[in-house]
Amino acid sequence: MKVEAIVVEWRQKYDTLAEELHSLRMSRRQAESKCEMAENESFRREAAQKAEVSCLRKQLSDAESKVASLEAEVDSLSREKVALQKPIKSPQGSEYTGLVRRHNAARLITEELTNRNIALTRELAVWKQALAASEAKLSLVAEQLEKEKVSHANDVDERDQVVQALHRRVANLLGDRGCAARRCDSLLTEILQDREGTICELISTTDGSREQPRGSVKPRWEGDGCVTKAPQLLQRIDETASWRGHTNIARRVF
Repeated sequence: MKVEAIVVEWRQKYDTLAEELHSLRMSRRQAESKCEMAENESFRREAAQKAEVSCLRKQLSDAESKVASLEAEVDSLSREKVALQKPIKSPQGSEYTGLVRRHNAARLITEELTNRNIALTRELAVWKQALAASEAKLSLVAEQLEKEKVSHANDVDERDQVVQALHRRVANLLGDRGCAARRCDSLLTEILQDREGTICELISTTDGSREQPRGSVKPRWEGDGCVTKAPQLLQRIDETASWRGHTNIARRVF
């Protein structure tokens, strides 16, 4: 019963460690998935921002070059020859103003995206730390599980050795009991044979004493060293036979 309880306890520990290992692996996969999603989102936004900023910078550069060429053309003209009553609204000027506004808006968007990128980078660092902690815990649990497996295997081997030793001990005890039973049977057989011989001898002695002449002295039960012990011997033989019967009953029970 003790060995079975130990086996059940080790199986429960093994199942608990296996469940914890599975949950840690699931947590690790979720953390890796979240980190990958955050990295992909960050890279996508950064690429979109870079493309938009590059396009705006190109447009701004083109507008600046156009404005510079127009300013150079205006400076090259003589102010005396040019007398305008009303200022002419140039489409390039309005385009330049629009480009400036778009550049400012793009700069604000770039700053916002940069801040969000920094926040995502910090969050990614936190997730990486959590992933590293999960991997360390997973490694520790796996190492502990291997130790538990080795210990369980050693306990099983030790239990098997104990069971085998108990089987050998039981076999030896059964053999010893069989030898003792055979010895008891042999002794009881000898006792019964001695009893029968003693009874025959007593009967012959009694018959011989009856046939003695009148002048001879009859042996008495008291004072005779051999004859006076006959009743006691018969009583012991009867007790031995009774004990043999109890022994046979006990053997049949076992």
